[in-house]
Formats: sequence, C-alpha cells, structure tokens
Amino acid sequence: MNQTGDGALYLGTPAPATLDSEGRFEIELVDSPSSWQVALNVKDKAGNRLRFPCFDFLPAPGVERINFADIVPLADPVTGEPMLRGEPGVGISSVSFEDGKLRVATTDGQITLLDLPAAELDTDTLQGYTTKTELVEALAQFTPPETSPFTAGARYYSPVTYYWPDYYKGAESQWGKVLRFGENLGIVVMNRNSGEWTTYDKDFHTQAQLAKGAGAKRAVYYVKTQYGAAANPQKWGVGVPDAAKYTKEYILGQLEYCATHYPDTFEGVFLDEFINGWGTQSERLPWYKDLVDAIRARFGKGFLIVGNCGSNCSEEVLALDVDVYMSFESTAATYLADNPASPIHPAHMAKHPGTRFWHVVHDVTPDNYQQVFAKAESMGIGHLYITDGKLVMGEGGQWQPDVNPYAVAPSQWIADLLRPWLRGVLDTRLLAEALANRVATLESGAAGGGVKASDNGNGTVTLTL
Repeated sequence: MNQTGDGALYLGTPAPATLDSEGRFEIELVDSPSSWQVALNVKDKAGNRLRFPCFDFLPAPGVERINFADIVPLADPVTGEPMLRGEPGVGISSVSFEDGKLRVATTDGQITLLDLPAAELDTDTLQGYTTKTELVEALAQFTPPETSPFTAGARYYSPVTYYWPDYYKGAESQWGKVLRFGENLGIVVMNRNSGEWTTYDKDFHTQAQLAKGAGAKRAVYYVKTQYGAAANPQKWGVGVPDAAKYTKEYILGQLEYCATHYPDTFEGVFLDEFINGWGTQSERLPWYKDLVDAIRARFGKGFLIVGNCGSNCSEEVLALDVDVYMSFESTAATYLADNPASPIHPAHMAKHPGTRFWHVVHDVTPDNYQQVFAKAESMGIGHLYITDGKLVMGEGGQWQPDVNPYAVAPSQWIADLLRPWLRGVLDTRLLAEALANRVATLESGAAGGGVKASDNGNGTVTLTL
C-alpha cells in the first residue's frame, strides 16, 4: 500500500488479503488509513483501458479489516483485477447511461455521472461477470462518444509532411516550420519510404511524438493503395509499379507493424492513391469497403482513416467509413478554374461537415494566394494546405516526379498568411497592410513635396500625388 501526501491510499504493493471466486476480497488495514482511493478500471482484449475518475472513501472507525464486497464486488472481466468504488457498506445498485455519460447509482442514494473514455470495448470479453450484472449490461451497450478530434466549422492547418524527420536540425528543420502552428495543426502525415513500416525507426517515432506535443490532432501513417490495382493487376494495374503488391493483407500487415512499433502515436492511417469512385473506378468499391471495414474493425472508432482521392468523389465513396478525404490535390490554377463539369466541391459533398475534407493546393504565388484562400473559405473546407512548392511530373509521372511540391515546407510568406486565415482575420490583415502601405506612400510623397492638399469647402481635404 502506498501512502499519498493527502492521506489517500492506493492499492499497490501486496497487503494481507483474501479473494473469493466472485472478485470479493478482504484486506487487512495494517496502518488504519484515514482514506482509500480507488477507481473503476476495465480493459479489453486489445489492451484498451476504460479509466474513470478516482473516488475516496473512509473506513468505519475502528475497523481492522474491510470486505470489499461491501463496497463494490466487481472483478475486471478480462484481467480479474478488482474494480472498486464507494464507502464501506455502500455498493453500486445500478449502472446505466445518461446524456452520454455512465450513470452510477449507489445504495446510499447517491448518483455519479462519469465521462466515458474514448475507447472501444470488445463485448466478447465480458464473460463470467456474475457479481454485477447491471454493469455488464451497461458495458455491453457501450458506444464510445464522438471521437473526432476536429470541431465542426473550425479551420485546420493539415500539412503534407512527406519530408524525413529532421527535428535535430533546429531552425532548418522542415518539420519545425510546420509544427509552429501549434493548436491550429490538424493532421500530420508520417511517410517512411512510401509506407514501408516493417522495422522500427526511432526518428519517425520521435518526430511523431514532437508533432503531437506541438498540437497536431492526429498523426496518420502513410500506406499506398494504388487505386486497388492489387485486386486485379491485369485489369487495373497497367502502368502501375508493383501493381500486385498492395493487397488488403499487405496493407493491414504494415498497419500492424505501426501499431507494434509506435503504439503511442499511431492514431490513424493515410491511404494514398484512393479511388474517387467515378467511372470504371466504381468497380473497385467492394475492395475498398472490405479494406476500410477491416481497418475499422481492427483499430476502432477513434482511429482516423484518411483517404486521398485527390479529387471530388462519388456518393458511394463518401458512404465508406472514412473520416477525412483529401478531395483536392493539384495546382492553384486548377483550383481557381474549377471546371463546372466536375466541380471541386459538388453539392453531395457540401452536405457533409467541412472537417471531412482536406484540400492541398500547390504552385501558389503572390498573385493568386488571395483567391485560393477565398475559394477554400467559400466551400467551408476544414483542412487546408497551400504551398508555393511546384510539381513537375517529368518522365517518372506521378510516382517519381522531377520536382516534388512536398519536398520542403512552404515559404515563410505563406506561413505568415496562414496564421490570420486560420483565425478568420486574413481580410482584416490584408486591409491593414494595404492602408499602411498607402500611408507610407503618402508620407513619402509629402516628404518629397509631391503631395498637394486642397480644401473642398465641406470639411474634407483632397490629397493629390
């Protein structure tokens, strides 16, 4: 037993105790502590824990042994570890749900509402749980609350961070340049050799931890899907490198490596080269549904699945269990042209929350950035990445371009514009700069004698350069 500074005791080191088959146990109060502190604690087969706030309770005066069956006779259905709450002689009478919280009623008439942790519970593990059927029934219905880390209507800077970890480069770090956006960061992409995660890489682990610490809402790990070519290489793999490589099994295998090597930062997957569902790509929908459903079943509701279509997508693709779609990835000129026959953000997509879409615009210049920001704002896009990086395809095509727009972070002038845009004050910032420049011009002209003032006779003055 470990004494804390406030007199509470945690059940840690061994103490004289007995445990029966139903999880009831007695423990000897060697030091007659003033209070105990315990908490509900459930773990599923995948190791996810449902942790609830701790509670203190006082032993009755003069009691030398406590039968914890009189408090809460609970045992974790997986580990057999006891789960405790209450005061001596007070037990749980019922457990239910109320307004998205776990409602715990105790035999002394008290009601406690506990926040539900965002973790999937495998109800198959709830076997042999005979001491508190109410809790079993409640947990069997357990549905995690909304686990999206993104706020509806908010704007997020979600950079395409394909560059290698370089946290050790200080001011020259490409990662460092994007992580400065802190709480405005949305998604960052961990991309090791186009999604080869077989072996552990300390640099990628450290960089992901730093990204999370800087404020990124999710770190997603890159894996190719190559438009489902592996499902039928002869039909869909023409011109695709290693067309048979990226099978469902291969992709899931790479994600298992991520889960093993990076358990604290592996929060999602970036499925590159995802179909948009139009035309003949619709034939591949069953393969993608099978893949996405398998990922969701394995990693749970809170796991972020990102699909990079690179363009708008069909309603059938939107119906997949994908959290975020990269639904534009091209040049600023294409973004601003917006072909009416294939709009960037058609009506069936606009019905969804803006945070479900991610636009990536490269080849941005000082002449078109204002229109790019205005276009993104008009469509209510939640995730945006703009860069002055350029894409030059060359003979290698999209798989090996001559110039990659994601090789380095955007220039500083773009970073300076992104901050006010994310806060919704870019127009005010640009207006203030324009006024400042105008004043500077006027002052310069006045100093050179080039400004003339004339009284209009109505309380106004006209300045002429």
